[in-house]
Amino acid sequence: MALEFEGDRNAFLQLLKENPGVLIFKFTADWCKPCQTIKQYVDAHFERISSNRIKCIEVNVDEAFDLFAFMKTKKMMKGIPTMLAYKKGNTNFAPDDSISGAELNEVNDFIARCEKM
Repeated sequence: MALEFEGDRNAFLQLLKENPGVLIFKFTADWCKPCQTIKQYVDAHFERISSNRIKCIEVNVDEAFDLFAFMKTKKMMKGIPTMLAYKKGNTNFAPDDSISGAELNEVNDFIARCEKM
């Protein structure tokens, strides 16, 4: 099950510092049609892979606008839905892997890559 992110870019950096292995952030919004299209699919994957080593975190861009806007200005994402993966030891905003869009095959490949990190 995905944890809900609450905070700003400093809280995000703190999570990266405390990373137990792999952090996967899913940036989404209630009003985003593509986000809602893949929600159940991604939630099922998150439920399956969440562990002591892999933490899945959902970021509502309306509630964490500071982080979303910052990530966009740094070209870490173009829009939503976007998922970013960070390996333990990466304490930068630049992810180790990422995906944007609602193509289920690409989401599946991204999740598989995250499981191998």
